[in-house]
Amino acid sequence: MSSGLLELVGGVRIIVTGDEGEIHFQFQDHVLLVCNHRSEVDWIFFWNLALRLGVHDRIRIMMKSVIRYAPGVGWAMMLLEYPYINRNWTTDQDRLSKVIASYKEVKIGSWLAMFPEGTALYDKTLQQSHDFAVKKGNTTWDFVLQPRVKGFELCMRKLDPEYVVDLTVAYPELIGGIRPSPMRFIQGQYPTEVHMHVKRYHRSALVKHKDHMDQWLKDCFAEKEERLRYFYKTGAFEGKPCVCQKLPMWSSVVPGIAFNLGLCCLTVYLLANNPVGTGTWFVLATMLSVFQARSFGN
Repeated sequence: MSSGLLELVGGVRIIVTGDEGEIHFQFQDHVLLVCNHRSEVDWIFFWNLALRLGVHDRIRIMMKSVIRYAPGVGWAMMLLEYPYINRNWTTDQDRLSKVIASYKEVKIGSWLAMFPEGTALYDKTLQQSHDFAVKKGNTTWDFVLQPRVKGFELCMRKLDPEYVVDLTVAYPELIGGIRPSPMRFIQGQYPTEVHMHVKRYHRSALVKHKDHMDQWLKDCFAEKEERLRYFYKTGAFEGKPCVCQKLPMWSSVVPGIAFNLGLCCLTVYLLANNPVGTGTWFVLATMLSVFQARSFGN
């Protein structure tokens, strides 16, 4: 809902390009989406793309574990089986394997989105990436960080996706030094445009890379580097405008608005009539959510 409102109310323009003129997926397709991580708000715009592809009801995003403690949002993401990571591979791989197994049990397809870089690109993280690349004898990049391959390889093995979607996100404001951020969102300062370049790989095209998916991912990010270099030089991605099976935006957003408005009205009513009981329930629900998250992982 919030992603749709960014377009309808916030005036954000989403521009999707790709190697294909049209992008369609089947209902049962399992898809792994890999994206560059330029800012902390990149993931919000995944739903804008998902709405255009008709998969907004099945996309899940790999998030940092701290998010699950957020009242409301964190609870919903836990219930929807969003995979959380602690950057501890011993526990993360077990959790990811279990979550992906649950996706495979149902008959409808799933979309799992991840940021292989592991963190957003800042001056500090870029320098750390440069240092790591030099140490390993790899090429240094300026528009993406060196990707981490373990999580990606595990997702490829366990999810066995019909497609891997290589998504590259860019913001024209960055040319002028303005970085999208949660604080800017709170202040009502949204990007004027979000450019997304979509390149997808069918399972059959990845078979030959099966034993070397780490190198495939590195090659993928090398392409992203050149793609982003071109974008920030020209202000646009190379590629065809994508024709998607776009859903009517208002019809996608209105149910969410109605639900949240009803929830807010109910909360106000309960607080007005029984403030102590309602406040106690909220505190207990928060404590229970935190306990569940800490005790039972995902």
